Amino acid sequence: MMRISNLSIISSLITGVLYAGNALGASWPLDSAGSPASNSITTYYINPMFLWDNRDFINRGRRELNPALQRLLRYANAAVADTNVYSVTAKVNTLYAPSGDPHDYYSLARYYWPSTAGGQYVRKDGYPNPEIYSIPDSAFLDTMMDDVFDCGLAYFFTGNSTYSDRAVQRLRDWFINQATKMNPNLNFANWIKGTPTNANGTTAALGGGLLEFSRVWRVTDGIGLIRNSPSFTNDDWNALQAWFNEYYNWLIESPRGQAEGNSPNNQGTWYDVQRTTILLFLGQTALAADVQRKVTLSRLLQQVLPDGQQPLELTRPLSWQYSIFNLKAHFTQGWLAQSTGVEYFQFQTNDGRSAARALNFLMSYVLVNGSGWPVTNIGNFDPTDVVELAKEAFIVYRDVKYSSFVDAVQGKPASWNPFRLWAPYASIDGALRAGGQPTLGKSGWITALLAAAFLGLLFFGSVLQEL
Repeated sequence: MMRISNLSIISSLITGVLYAGNALGASWPLDSAGSPASNSITTYYINPMFLWDNRDFINRGRRELNPALQRLLRYANAAVADTNVYSVTAKVNTLYAPSGDPHDYYSLARYYWPSTAGGQYVRKDGYPNPEIYSIPDSAFLDTMMDDVFDCGLAYFFTGNSTYSDRAVQRLRDWFINQATKMNPNLNFANWIKGTPTNANGTTAALGGGLLEFSRVWRVTDGIGLIRNSPSFTNDDWNALQAWFNEYYNWLIESPRGQAEGNSPNNQGTWYDVQRTTILLFLGQTALAADVQRKVTLSRLLQQVLPDGQQPLELTRPLSWQYSIFNLKAHFTQGWLAQSTGVEYFQFQTNDGRSAARALNFLMSYVLVNGSGWPVTNIGNFDPTDVVELAKEAFIVYRDVKYSSFVDAVQGKPASWNPFRLWAPYASIDGALRAGGQPTLGKSGWITALLAAAFLGLLFFGSVLQEL
Protein backbone atom coordinates (compact mmCIF):
# COMPACT_ATOMS: atom_id res chain seq x y z
CA MET A 1 0.00 0.00 0.00
CA MET A 2 1.25 3.49 -0.85
CA ARG A 3 2.40 5.46 2.16
CA ILE A 4 0.52 8.59 3.13
CA SER A 5 3.69 10.64 2.71
CA ASN A 6 3.66 9.84 -1.01
CA LEU A 7 0.18 10.73 -2.16
CA SER A 8 0.92 13.14 -4.97
CA ILE A 9 -1.30 11.37 -7.49
CA ILE A 10 -4.31 11.10 -5.21
CA SER A 11 -3.79 14.61 -3.86
CA SER A 12 -3.75 16.04 -7.36
CA LEU A 13 -7.18 14.51 -7.95
CA ILE A 14 -8.59 16.03 -4.79
CA THR A 15 -6.95 19.45 -5.11
CA GLY A 16 -9.43 22.02 -6.37
CA VAL A 17 -12.36 19.74 -5.64
CA LEU A 18 -14.57 19.82 -2.56
CA TYR A 19 -13.71 23.40 -1.71
CA ALA A 20 -16.55 25.85 -1.27
CA GLY A 21 -14.18 28.81 -1.20
CA ASN A 22 -15.36 30.41 2.04
CA ALA A 23 -15.24 29.27 5.64
CA LEU A 24 -18.77 28.75 6.91
CA GLY A 25 -18.10 28.52 10.61
CA ALA A 26 -15.60 30.47 12.75
CA SER A 27 -17.23 33.75 13.89
CA TRP A 28 -20.78 34.83 14.73
CA PRO A 29 -22.53 37.22 14.73
CA LEU A 30 -21.31 39.37 11.84
CA ASP A 31 -21.76 43.08 11.30
CA SER A 32 -23.29 44.72 8.24
CA ALA A 33 -19.95 44.50 6.44
CA GLY A 34 -19.72 40.75 7.02
CA SER A 35 -16.96 41.05 9.62
CA PRO A 36 -17.13 39.63 13.17
CA ALA A 37 -19.21 41.91 15.39
CA SER A 38 -17.73 43.30 18.59
CA ASN A 39 -19.60 40.71 20.66
CA SER A 40 -18.91 37.77 18.35
CA ILE A 41 -17.51 34.41 19.34
CA THR A 42 -15.06 32.42 17.24
CA THR A 43 -15.18 28.64 17.30
CA TYR A 44 -13.83 26.20 14.73
CA TYR A 45 -15.30 22.82 15.64
CA ILE A 46 -18.61 24.13 16.97
CA ASN A 47 -20.78 26.15 14.62
CA PRO A 48 -21.04 29.45 16.55
CA MET A 49 -24.35 30.39 14.94
CA PHE A 50 -26.07 27.40 16.49
CA LEU A 51 -24.64 28.25 19.90
CA TRP A 52 -25.98 31.78 19.52
CA ASP A 53 -29.40 30.60 18.35
CA ASN A 54 -29.72 28.04 21.14
CA ARG A 55 -28.83 30.65 23.75
CA ASP A 56 -31.53 32.91 22.32
CA PHE A 57 -34.08 30.09 22.57
CA ILE A 58 -33.12 29.47 26.20
CA ASN A 59 -33.25 33.17 27.07
CA ARG A 60 -36.73 33.41 25.50
CA GLY A 61 -37.99 30.78 27.93
CA ARG A 62 -37.88 27.64 25.83
CA ARG A 63 -37.03 24.73 28.11
CA GLU A 64 -36.15 22.00 25.64
CA LEU A 65 -32.40 22.43 26.17
CA ASN A 66 -32.50 22.92 29.94
CA PRO A 67 -31.32 19.36 30.78
CA ALA A 68 -28.27 19.79 28.55
CA LEU A 69 -27.52 23.22 30.00
CA GLN A 70 -27.81 21.93 33.54
CA ARG A 71 -25.41 19.07 32.77
CA LEU A 72 -22.92 21.54 31.29
CA LEU A 73 -23.18 23.83 34.32
CA ARG A 74 -22.61 20.88 36.61
CA TYR A 75 -19.34 20.20 34.81
CA ALA A 76 -18.35 23.87 34.87
CA ASN A 77 -19.25 24.30 38.55
CA ALA A 78 -17.06 21.33 39.42
CA ALA A 79 -14.20 22.99 37.53
CA VAL A 80 -14.72 26.26 39.41
CA ALA A 81 -14.71 24.42 42.72
CA ASP A 82 -11.48 22.62 41.82
CA THR A 83 -8.66 24.98 42.82
CA ASN A 84 -5.84 22.59 41.90
CA VAL A 85 -3.16 23.64 39.44
CA TYR A 86 -3.11 21.33 36.42
CA SER A 87 0.32 21.46 34.86
CA VAL A 88 3.13 19.18 33.74
CA THR A 89 5.17 20.65 36.61
CA ALA A 90 2.62 19.51 39.24
CA LYS A 91 4.09 16.00 39.54
CA VAL A 92 6.92 14.93 41.85
CA ASN A 93 10.43 15.04 40.43
CA THR A 94 10.72 11.25 40.40
CA LEU A 95 8.08 11.28 37.64
CA TYR A 96 9.81 13.80 35.39
CA ALA A 97 10.49 12.97 31.76
CA PRO A 98 13.85 11.34 30.92
CA SER A 99 15.14 14.82 30.04
CA GLY A 100 14.87 15.83 33.68
CA ASP A 101 13.05 19.02 32.64
CA PRO A 102 9.90 19.49 34.75
CA HIS A 103 8.28 21.39 31.86
CA ASP A 104 8.41 18.42 29.48
CA TYR A 105 5.15 16.54 28.98
CA TYR A 106 5.61 12.88 29.88
CA SER A 107 3.47 9.77 29.43
CA LEU A 108 4.14 6.08 28.95
CA ALA A 109 3.34 3.95 25.91
CA ARG A 110 -0.03 2.34 26.49
CA TYR A 111 0.60 -1.16 25.21
CA TYR A 112 4.22 -1.73 26.27
CA TRP A 113 5.11 -4.11 29.08
CA PRO A 114 8.41 -4.99 30.73
CA SER A 115 10.00 -8.14 29.34
CA THR A 116 12.08 -10.64 31.25
CA ALA A 117 15.21 -9.78 29.27
CA GLY A 118 17.26 -6.79 30.32
CA GLY A 119 14.46 -4.49 31.34
CA GLN A 120 13.35 -3.83 27.76
CA TYR A 121 9.69 -3.13 27.10
CA VAL A 122 7.76 -5.07 24.46
CA ARG A 123 4.46 -4.31 22.75
CA LYS A 124 1.31 -6.23 23.61
CA ASP A 125 -1.23 -4.47 21.44
CA GLY A 126 -4.67 -4.17 22.96
CA TYR A 127 -3.51 -4.77 26.54
CA PRO A 128 -2.90 -1.51 28.45
CA ASN A 129 -0.11 -1.61 31.01
CA PRO A 130 -1.49 -0.15 34.30
CA GLU A 131 1.87 1.54 34.76
CA ILE A 132 0.67 4.25 32.37
CA TYR A 133 -1.48 5.67 35.17
CA SER A 134 1.55 6.35 37.36
CA ILE A 135 2.38 9.46 35.29
CA PRO A 136 -0.36 12.10 35.74
CA ASP A 137 0.35 14.38 32.78
CA SER A 138 -2.25 12.86 30.44
CA ALA A 139 -4.94 13.07 33.13
CA PHE A 140 -3.95 16.67 33.89
CA LEU A 141 -4.12 17.47 30.16
CA ASP A 142 -7.61 15.99 29.84
CA THR A 143 -8.80 17.98 32.86
CA MET A 144 -7.38 21.20 31.46
CA MET A 145 -8.97 20.66 28.04
CA ASP A 146 -12.36 19.74 29.48
CA ASP A 147 -12.39 22.64 31.96
CA VAL A 148 -11.46 25.23 29.35
CA PHE A 149 -14.17 23.95 27.02
CA ASP A 150 -16.90 23.49 29.64
CA CYS A 151 -16.21 26.80 31.37
CA GLY A 152 -16.04 28.58 28.03
CA LEU A 153 -19.49 27.28 27.14
CA ALA A 154 -20.83 28.06 30.62
CA TYR A 155 -19.58 31.65 30.31
CA PHE A 156 -21.23 32.00 26.90
CA PHE A 157 -24.60 30.75 28.12
CA THR A 158 -24.66 32.59 31.47
CA GLY A 159 -22.34 35.60 31.16
CA ASN A 160 -20.93 34.67 34.59
CA SER A 161 -17.24 35.61 34.63
CA THR A 162 -16.56 33.06 37.37
CA TYR A 163 -16.48 30.51 34.54
CA SER A 164 -14.20 32.53 32.28
CA ASP A 165 -11.90 33.17 35.26
CA ARG A 166 -11.43 29.43 35.75
CA ALA A 167 -10.90 28.78 32.04
CA VAL A 168 -8.25 31.50 31.89
CA GLN A 169 -6.51 30.13 34.95
CA ARG A 170 -6.31 26.68 33.36
CA LEU A 171 -4.87 28.19 30.18
CA ARG A 172 -2.29 30.26 32.03
CA ASP A 173 -1.18 27.33 34.18
CA TRP A 174 -0.69 25.04 31.17
CA PHE A 175 0.54 27.37 28.43
CA ILE A 176 1.64 30.75 29.80
CA ASN A 177 2.99 31.01 33.36
CA GLN A 178 6.77 30.58 33.37
CA ALA A 179 6.76 28.43 36.49
CA THR A 180 4.18 25.91 35.26
CA LYS A 181 3.87 26.01 31.47
CA MET A 182 4.47 23.00 29.26
CA ASN A 183 7.30 23.04 26.76
CA PRO A 184 5.68 23.16 23.27
CA ASN A 185 6.57 19.63 22.20
CA LEU A 186 5.65 16.00 22.86
CA ASN A 187 9.17 14.58 22.79
CA PHE A 188 8.41 12.34 25.76
CA ALA A 189 4.77 11.49 25.21
CA ASN A 190 3.92 7.80 24.86
CA TRP A 191 7.45 7.02 25.97
CA ILE A 192 8.70 3.45 25.83
CA LYS A 193 10.86 2.79 28.85
CA GLY A 194 14.35 1.73 27.88
CA THR A 195 14.33 3.90 24.75
CA PRO A 196 17.76 5.52 24.27
CA THR A 197 17.89 9.30 24.15
CA ASN A 198 20.02 11.59 22.05
CA ALA A 199 22.51 14.08 23.40
CA ASN A 200 19.79 16.71 23.72
CA GLY A 201 17.59 14.36 25.74
CA THR A 202 15.12 13.56 22.98
CA THR A 203 14.45 10.28 21.25
CA ALA A 204 14.81 9.29 17.63
CA ALA A 205 11.69 9.30 15.45
CA LEU A 206 8.91 7.39 17.19
CA GLY A 207 5.28 7.78 16.26
CA GLY A 208 2.19 7.03 18.32
CA GLY A 209 2.67 9.52 21.10
CA LEU A 210 0.77 12.51 19.78
CA LEU A 211 -2.79 11.22 20.20
CA GLU A 212 -3.03 12.75 23.66
CA PHE A 213 -3.29 16.22 22.10
CA SER A 214 -5.94 15.19 19.57
CA ARG A 215 -8.76 16.97 21.43
CA VAL A 216 -6.98 20.32 21.13
CA TRP A 217 -10.10 21.73 19.44
CA ARG A 218 -11.67 21.87 22.90
CA VAL A 219 -8.96 24.32 23.92
CA THR A 220 -9.16 26.50 20.82
CA ASP A 221 -12.97 26.64 20.87
CA GLY A 222 -12.90 27.34 24.60
CA ILE A 223 -10.56 30.27 23.98
CA GLY A 224 -12.90 31.61 21.32
CA LEU A 225 -15.79 31.53 23.77
CA ILE A 226 -14.00 33.60 26.45
CA ARG A 227 -11.83 35.87 24.33
CA ASN A 228 -14.17 38.84 24.83
CA SER A 229 -14.63 38.16 28.54
CA PRO A 230 -13.17 40.47 31.21
CA SER A 231 -11.00 37.56 32.35
CA PHE A 232 -9.01 37.24 29.13
CA THR A 233 -6.34 39.75 28.09
CA ASN A 234 -4.46 40.60 24.91
CA ASP A 235 -1.33 39.31 26.63
CA ASP A 236 -3.08 35.96 27.09
CA TRP A 237 -3.98 35.88 23.41
CA ASN A 238 -0.47 36.73 22.26
CA ALA A 239 1.10 34.17 24.57
CA LEU A 240 -1.25 31.43 23.40
CA GLN A 241 -0.65 32.29 19.76
CA ALA A 242 3.11 32.10 20.36
CA TRP A 243 2.87 28.76 22.18
CA PHE A 244 0.75 27.11 19.49
CA ASN A 245 2.90 28.52 16.72
CA GLU A 246 5.96 26.95 18.31
CA TYR A 247 4.14 23.68 18.95
CA TYR A 248 2.91 23.55 15.35
CA ASN A 249 6.45 24.01 14.07
CA TRP A 250 7.56 21.12 16.27
CA LEU A 251 4.62 19.05 15.00
CA ILE A 252 5.64 19.34 11.34
CA GLU A 253 9.44 19.55 11.68
CA SER A 254 10.43 17.14 14.45
CA PRO A 255 11.22 13.47 13.74
CA ARG A 256 8.42 12.38 16.05
CA GLY A 257 5.90 14.69 14.46
CA GLN A 258 6.85 13.62 10.96
CA ALA A 259 6.67 9.96 11.94
CA GLU A 260 3.15 10.52 13.20
CA GLY A 261 2.21 12.37 10.04
CA ASN A 262 3.43 9.42 7.97
CA SER A 263 1.34 6.94 9.91
CA PRO A 264 -1.36 5.55 7.57
CA ASN A 265 -3.88 4.65 10.29
CA ASN A 266 -5.79 6.52 13.00
CA GLN A 267 -2.61 8.10 14.34
CA GLY A 268 -2.13 9.95 11.06
CA THR A 269 -5.77 11.01 10.90
CA TRP A 270 -5.67 12.49 14.39
CA TYR A 271 -2.37 14.17 13.53
CA ASP A 272 -4.24 15.93 10.72
CA VAL A 273 -6.93 16.99 13.19
CA GLN A 274 -4.25 18.66 15.29
CA ARG A 275 -2.75 20.41 12.28
CA THR A 276 -6.13 21.63 11.04
CA THR A 277 -7.22 22.89 14.45
CA ILE A 278 -4.02 24.75 15.20
CA LEU A 279 -3.78 26.30 11.74
CA LEU A 280 -7.31 27.63 12.13
CA PHE A 281 -6.43 29.03 15.54
CA LEU A 282 -3.36 30.72 14.05
CA GLY A 283 -5.46 32.29 11.30
CA GLN A 284 -4.07 30.07 8.53
CA THR A 285 -7.41 28.97 7.08
CA ALA A 286 -6.14 28.23 3.57
CA LEU A 287 -3.39 25.98 4.92
CA ALA A 288 -5.92 24.20 7.15
CA ALA A 289 -8.09 23.58 4.09
CA ASP A 290 -5.07 22.17 2.26
CA VAL A 291 -4.45 19.69 5.07
CA GLN A 292 -8.02 18.45 4.80
CA ARG A 293 -8.22 18.29 1.02
CA LYS A 294 -4.73 17.09 0.15
CA VAL A 295 -3.89 14.90 3.13
CA THR A 296 -6.82 13.70 5.23
CA LEU A 297 -9.15 12.94 2.34
CA SER A 298 -6.27 11.09 0.72
CA ARG A 299 -5.98 9.03 3.87
CA LEU A 300 -9.67 8.23 3.72
CA LEU A 301 -9.21 6.74 0.25
CA GLN A 302 -6.77 4.22 1.66
CA GLN A 303 -8.40 3.72 5.04
CA VAL A 304 -11.99 3.00 3.98
CA LEU A 305 -13.06 0.27 1.54
CA PRO A 306 -16.16 0.60 -0.65
CA ASP A 307 -18.16 -1.49 1.83
CA GLY A 308 -17.07 0.70 4.76
CA GLN A 309 -14.46 -1.54 6.35
CA GLN A 310 -11.30 0.11 7.66
CA PRO A 311 -8.66 -2.58 7.06
CA LEU A 312 -5.81 -0.80 8.83
CA GLU A 313 -7.85 -0.69 12.03
CA LEU A 314 -9.12 -4.24 11.58
CA THR A 315 -5.57 -5.52 12.09
CA ARG A 316 -5.69 -4.39 15.71
CA PRO A 317 -6.80 -6.73 18.52
CA LEU A 318 -9.22 -3.98 19.56
CA SER A 319 -10.49 -3.79 16.00
CA TRP A 320 -13.96 -2.49 16.89
CA GLN A 321 -12.67 0.30 19.12
CA TYR A 322 -10.02 1.45 16.66
CA SER A 323 -12.44 1.43 13.72
CA ILE A 324 -14.61 3.82 15.71
CA PHE A 325 -11.62 5.86 16.87
CA ASN A 326 -10.40 6.54 13.35
CA LEU A 327 -13.89 7.41 12.15
CA LYS A 328 -14.27 9.89 15.00
CA ALA A 329 -11.18 11.65 13.67
CA HIS A 330 -12.77 11.95 10.23
CA PHE A 331 -15.97 13.32 11.74
CA THR A 332 -13.91 15.82 13.73
CA GLN A 333 -12.33 16.95 10.48
CA GLY A 334 -15.83 17.23 9.02
CA TRP A 335 -16.93 19.63 11.75
CA LEU A 336 -13.71 21.62 11.47
CA ALA A 337 -14.46 21.90 7.74
CA GLN A 338 -17.24 24.32 8.63
CA SER A 339 -14.38 26.75 9.19
CA THR A 340 -12.23 25.79 6.20
CA GLY A 341 -14.86 25.66 3.46
CA VAL A 342 -13.93 22.10 2.49
CA GLU A 343 -16.97 19.92 1.75
CA TYR A 344 -15.60 17.11 3.85
CA PHE A 345 -18.75 15.23 4.79
CA GLN A 346 -19.94 15.12 1.18
CA PHE A 347 -16.75 13.56 -0.13
CA GLN A 348 -17.40 10.19 -1.77
CA THR A 349 -15.59 8.24 -4.46
CA ASN A 350 -17.33 6.54 -7.36
CA ASP A 351 -16.98 3.20 -5.60
CA GLY A 352 -18.55 4.55 -2.40
CA ARG A 353 -15.63 5.28 -0.05
CA SER A 354 -16.73 7.90 2.46
CA ALA A 355 -17.02 8.64 6.15
CA ALA A 356 -20.74 7.88 5.94
CA ARG A 357 -20.07 4.45 4.41
CA ALA A 358 -17.67 3.63 7.26
CA LEU A 359 -20.33 4.62 9.79
CA ASN A 360 -22.99 2.54 8.04
CA PHE A 361 -20.68 -0.48 8.25
CA LEU A 362 -20.28 -0.07 12.01
CA MET A 363 -23.99 0.53 12.55
CA SER A 364 -24.85 -2.77 10.89
CA TYR A 365 -22.85 -4.65 13.53
CA VAL A 366 -24.26 -2.68 16.45
CA LEU A 367 -27.70 -3.94 15.53
CA VAL A 368 -26.51 -7.56 15.91
CA ASN A 369 -24.20 -6.96 18.89
CA GLY A 370 -21.10 -7.58 16.80
CA SER A 371 -22.22 -10.92 15.40
CA GLY A 372 -20.30 -11.76 12.23
CA TRP A 373 -17.63 -9.10 12.77
CA PRO A 374 -15.01 -10.03 10.16
CA VAL A 375 -11.93 -10.18 12.40
CA THR A 376 -10.86 -10.78 15.98
CA ASN A 377 -11.92 -8.22 18.56
CA ILE A 378 -10.71 -8.78 22.12
CA GLY A 379 -12.91 -5.97 23.47
CA ASN A 380 -16.66 -5.71 23.63
CA PHE A 381 -18.93 -4.17 21.01
CA ASP A 382 -19.89 -1.06 22.95
CA PRO A 383 -22.34 0.92 20.76
CA THR A 384 -22.04 4.24 22.63
CA ASP A 385 -19.69 6.08 20.29
CA VAL A 386 -21.41 4.73 17.18
CA VAL A 387 -24.70 6.10 18.49
CA GLU A 388 -23.12 9.52 19.01
CA LEU A 389 -21.65 9.45 15.49
CA ALA A 390 -25.09 8.54 14.13
CA LYS A 391 -26.54 11.62 15.82
CA GLU A 392 -23.91 13.73 14.10
CA ALA A 393 -24.63 12.00 10.80
CA PHE A 394 -28.34 12.73 11.14
CA ILE A 395 -27.56 16.44 11.53
CA VAL A 396 -25.24 16.39 8.53
CA TYR A 397 -27.10 14.14 6.07
CA ARG A 398 -30.71 14.51 7.32
CA ASP A 399 -31.24 10.82 6.66
CA VAL A 400 -33.82 9.22 8.95
CA LYS A 401 -31.91 5.93 8.95
CA TYR A 402 -29.53 7.57 11.44
CA SER A 403 -32.24 8.85 13.77
CA SER A 404 -34.04 5.49 13.53
CA PHE A 405 -30.81 3.72 14.43
CA VAL A 406 -30.34 5.99 17.46
CA ASP A 407 -33.90 5.35 18.60
CA ALA A 408 -33.48 1.59 18.23
CA VAL A 409 -30.20 1.36 20.12
CA GLN A 410 -30.38 4.16 22.66
CA GLY A 411 -34.01 3.93 23.61
CA LYS A 412 -34.70 6.89 25.91
CA PRO A 413 -33.26 10.12 24.45
CA ALA A 414 -30.26 11.58 26.28
CA SER A 415 -31.90 14.96 26.81
CA TRP A 416 -28.97 15.92 29.06
CA ASN A 417 -26.44 15.53 26.22
CA PRO A 418 -24.37 18.78 26.10
CA PHE A 419 -23.89 18.25 22.35
CA ARG A 420 -27.47 19.49 22.01
CA LEU A 421 -26.27 22.98 22.97
CA TRP A 422 -24.28 23.36 19.74
CA ALA A 423 -26.43 21.24 17.44
CA PRO A 424 -29.34 22.78 15.51
CA TYR A 425 -32.10 23.49 18.01
CA ALA A 426 -33.85 20.35 19.27
CA SER A 427 -32.50 18.23 16.41
CA ILE A 428 -31.33 15.34 18.60
CA ASP A 429 -32.18 13.72 21.93
CA GLY A 430 -35.53 15.44 22.39
CA ALA A 431 -37.43 14.45 25.52
CA LEU A 432 -40.28 11.91 25.19
CA ARG A 433 -43.79 12.00 26.56
CA ALA A 434 -45.68 8.87 27.54
CA GLY A 435 -45.94 6.50 24.62
CA GLY A 436 -42.56 7.41 23.23
CA GLN A 437 -43.61 10.54 21.29
CA PRO A 438 -41.38 13.61 21.24
CA THR A 439 -42.53 16.46 23.48
CA LEU A 440 -41.74 19.12 20.89
CA GLY A 441 -44.94 20.78 19.83
CA LYS A 442 -45.72 21.81 16.27
CA SER A 443 -43.73 25.03 16.60
CA GLY A 444 -40.83 23.14 18.12
CA TRP A 445 -40.63 20.72 15.23
CA ILE A 446 -40.89 23.55 12.72
CA THR A 447 -37.97 25.25 14.48
CA ALA A 448 -35.95 22.05 14.46
CA LEU A 449 -36.67 21.41 10.79
CA LEU A 450 -35.75 24.97 9.84
CA ALA A 451 -32.51 24.67 11.79
CA ALA A 452 -31.69 21.37 10.14
CA ALA A 453 -32.55 22.81 6.74
CA PHE A 454 -30.26 25.76 7.31
CA LEU A 455 -27.41 23.45 8.31
CA GLY A 456 -28.13 21.54 5.14
CA LEU A 457 -27.57 24.72 3.17
CA LEU A 458 -24.20 25.08 4.85
CA PHE A 459 -23.11 21.55 4.14
CA PHE A 460 -24.85 20.90 0.86
CA GLY A 461 -24.40 24.25 -0.85
CA SER A 462 -22.51 22.62 -3.69
CA VAL A 463 -23.22 19.53 -5.76
CA LEU A 464 -21.60 16.32 -4.49
CA GLN A 465 -18.20 15.96 -6.03
CA GLU A 466 -16.87 12.54 -6.91
CA LEU A 467 -13.50 11.27 -8.04
